[in-house]
Amino acid sequence: MPDDTPTPGDDDIVLDVYGIDQAPATALTAEKAEFLPWHHPIKQIVRKQQWQAQTERLLTLHRAGDLSPLRYFTLPGPDLLDVRVIAEVCQPRGISVQYFGFDDSSGGGPHDAWLGVEAELRQAGQTTGMVRILPDRLEDIAKSGSHAESQLAAEEPFDIVNLDICGNLGFKAAGVGTCALDALRRLVFHQLRATKPWLLFVTTRVHNEALNEPADYLKSALKGNLEMPNSTGFAEALADSIGCQTTELASRIGNAWQDNGIELIRIFSISLGKYLMQFLHGQANFQAKLELASAYAYKVGNDGPDMAALAFRIFPQKMVQLPVSTGGAIQIPQLEVALAEKMVRRFKKIADLDDAFENEDVVRCVAISETLVLLRKSKYNIEKWVSWLESHPIRPIARASICLT
Repeated sequence: MPDDTPTPGDDDIVLDVYGIDQAPATALTAEKAEFLPWHHPIKQIVRKQQWQAQTERLLTLHRAGDLSPLRYFTLPGPDLLDVRVIAEVCQPRGISVQYFGFDDSSGGGPHDAWLGVEAELRQAGQTTGMVRILPDRLEDIAKSGSHAESQLAAEEPFDIVNLDICGNLGFKAAGVGTCALDALRRLVFHQLRATKPWLLFVTTRVHNEALNEPADYLKSALKGNLEMPNSTGFAEALADSIGCQTTELASRIGNAWQDNGIELIRIFSISLGKYLMQFLHGQANFQAKLELASAYAYKVGNDGPDMAALAFRIFPQKMVQLPVSTGGAIQIPQLEVALAEKMVRRFKKIADLDDAFENEDVVRCVAISETLVLLRKSKYNIEKWVSWLESHPIRPIARASICLT
């Protein structure tokens, strides 16, 4: 009898073998006790108030009556926590989640834990059988001809793209040559084929020592908008967003890139939004409008906010029929000025989650209780989680604040 044991990397075979009923028993029963930053309740505010809330809006306003699977791009950990929370919004509507993404931490093949969680989600009807997590680097999709790039190219556009990055968009690993910002640009290019509104979530570290060379692209995008004709409203909105006069903008922006904290996060986030706008509006025949849906900041280090969680809504526009007389001089409509001003004004309201977590009892209690439920579903040892929270170096939580019933 031939050996049917799957080899590492045979993703489709592994799913066929372990499927719904044959997931490894240890993945379903063993209690896990190793905790990472996203197991802290503050991350649940992002999951709930940003990912779930914006998915709810997308389904209600733009997919009403559409029961086809929600196509979702993810960078999952072994627990598929993001898939769980997205599925919680979709399932009551009779919609399942069909996800695709990359996870290069699995050593060339799927995690046993991932297989168990996926089997559970499929049994519950929350995900489809057409799901794929490939053991490639996210950054590899920006390399022409790479396996990751070819696999992405074969996919249809996604309803949601979620880049939940532990590090910085500008970080380049030794010998890689591309970074997460390059991958983001490649994903937005992939999404140019979309005909329906879609969501982009970007969660990234923002620290001046890790911004690196790609920060130049973001700085240029912001500078370019300030230098555009009729940009007075944009400059005024930007100055108001960071609390200064327009005459002080240049120095304040320059200082922000050299510092850390909420002002750097605001300038970085505005610049990223402008960078994406310029890319989208620079396409002759596949333009799309971009707007900021929500923006959060919180800390993973000791020196104040250094993580940004951003949500953008993208609205594809109809293809433009260019007249023959256009020749080589294609005039791209200037959509950016008014939209950029509106986006910048929304960034003034970037939410400080650390302040909310510390000072708003309801926000804190809901985040703790919902994280508890999520980790129980994911088979974590709750007692050890409580102990981990008590000794958390950045944001400790007293045991008395955690209701375990």
